[in-house]
Amino acid sequence: MSTTAPDPGTEPPAGPDAAPDAGGEAAEALPEAEPLERNEVPDHARTVVVPVANPDTAPELLGLARAVVRRDSGRVIALVVVLGDADAENNLDRIQAIKEIVDTVRARDGQIDIEVVTRPAASVARGILDATRDENADMVLLGVQAPTPGEVAVGGIAEQVIRAAECDVLVYRRGRHGKGLEAIEGVVAGVDGSADARVAARLGIILGQGLGKPVELLHVRLPSDTEQQGDLILAMEAERLEGSDICTRRVVEARTVPQGLRSQVSSNRLTVVGFRSMPDFAGSRLGDTTRGAMDTLRGPVLAISRPDRTTGAVDRMRRAIRRFRPRLTEAEEQSLVWTARLQATLNTDFVVLCVISAMLATFGLLLDSSAVIIGAMLVAPLMSPIVAIGTALVDGEVRTLRRATITVSVGAALVAGTAFLIGLLVGPDAPTAEMLGRGSPSLIDAGVAAASGVVGGYAGARKGIPAALAGVAIAAALVPPICVFGLGLTLSGRLAAGAGLLFVTNIACIAAASAGVLLWLGVHVNRTGAGRKRYVRFTAPVLVGVLAALFLFGLSGRGPDLSRVQAIVEEEVGVEVVGVDTTGPADSVTVTVRTEGTVSPDAVRAAGQRVAEELRGLVLRVAVQQVMSTGG
Repeated sequence: MSTTAPDPGTEPPAGPDAAPDAGGEAAEALPEAEPLERNEVPDHARTVVVPVANPDTAPELLGLARAVVRRDSGRVIALVVVLGDADAENNLDRIQAIKEIVDTVRARDGQIDIEVVTRPAASVARGILDATRDENADMVLLGVQAPTPGEVAVGGIAEQVIRAAECDVLVYRRGRHGKGLEAIEGVVAGVDGSADARVAARLGIILGQGLGKPVELLHVRLPSDTEQQGDLILAMEAERLEGSDICTRRVVEARTVPQGLRSQVSSNRLTVVGFRSMPDFAGSRLGDTTRGAMDTLRGPVLAISRPDRTTGAVDRMRRAIRRFRPRLTEAEEQSLVWTARLQATLNTDFVVLCVISAMLATFGLLLDSSAVIIGAMLVAPLMSPIVAIGTALVDGEVRTLRRATITVSVGAALVAGTAFLIGLLVGPDAPTAEMLGRGSPSLIDAGVAAASGVVGGYAGARKGIPAALAGVAIAAALVPPICVFGLGLTLSGRLAAGAGLLFVTNIACIAAASAGVLLWLGVHVNRTGAGRKRYVRFTAPVLVGVLAALFLFGLSGRGPDLSRVQAIVEEEVGVEVVGVDTTGPADSVTVTVRTEGTVSPDAVRAAGQRVAEELRGLVLRVAVQQVMSTGG
């Protein structure tokens, strides 16, 4: 292998114009370097999250974090994730050992704030991601194991964090000699003209400054490149990197980049490489720089992944918004899909709970009692299949979508049938105020349904949120309208039609909203299926949206708002309204009032005029129940 090494004491060429004449043609053949603004490469971090689980490797990881964090205002979070109270109790000794290590590291450098945070979570990866977001961290530093050459154990936790994190992710593999940072004698950063390598080189410079070690910029020239090309690439990259004036530079020739690094980097030097995505990191192609370095180098290796970003105001705003977007990991996505398959299945418990909730809700509507209706919501099981529909729309699971739709339909039929039977047995004379409110839907009701769908989708994806809270919200938008529909069949066809319209609209809005939330949380579409799944993926959300739009349009022009009619009569006539009936002539409503005195015809005419003006010409008819007292 031939090696060329520019004199470290000479100034590098300032750019293409400073290259030797012999390299002119080679310089013209070079591809343009990837544009990258200065503030796109790493700077000293404000907050670094370091998940620590092993007290043996904690000092090494915390030492690296100290090297990259700001000296004056930086924070290092030593994160301990516990999976519930039992896990915390079982690991008290480990947590105490980590706290002692942090105290030792903190004593070495009092300028840097190091804080131990113990965070309960449903999974380790979720705990890391949530802590990174909540602490507004700009770096997370992970450690991976390398038991034998060629078998780097990236681990499921690291893979999930790399895929879902919105900040820089640093992956550290300690040297095979097992020594700590004190054994490192220098830092090597490979440069090849790419943005990923440039990000890694800047990190290497920062590490060298923080650790007080020399830094070398190394370019591996492949046999297809000329010596002038290698020199020019190294010179151009050094010119673009802040702090490169303290670095030595070297160009080596090798068949592959990992081979060049392996032949030139000793085991007592830290190698810094960059990667853009998880497939790049986990790839096994010969010549893959990151994987090759992790697999073959005997010394420690640090890899950095930086999310794609630009420097515009829009991108900065987008990154700020993403801080409030808890993206799901791949394991959480898979768990969500599996849970949806179970929730979509019709079973005995679902049937029993539907009947019980229908009975409670129906009695609450007849008693005009909001408290009883709320109690019915606590046992209603309709959230599970509705959220399963939203998940199936996003994931493209045809079978899950079919099962969930059947389950919701059966549940709705059970609730409506139960309410209808109770209505036949009880025989209510007139609808109550609670019934009238569900029989005259409006755009506000659709907004309530959409908000319920957002809550259902978010709670279904985020395991830390009690599902019962979202279940109550969804049930409140579904069960009472179905019960009013069943009761309306025994009272008024118009009331039943309004409640039925509200129920179908609510289902469409809830399913669409829950699907939208899952997309926002980063649920990936299942592309492994055949054309049928792709069809559902692209057409089903459109159909749901069209259905919702049609019903929302219909809401603005459908039947009378009976609760509004009741309010107008009470305001104008000043008597007690005991019933509102729509079974009479078309475009008319009959209001039954009860009074001990007389009803003023002028007040009735005023009420009729307001009803006609506010409700598109609706004719008001008033029936008076005269109450006579026998007492003196």
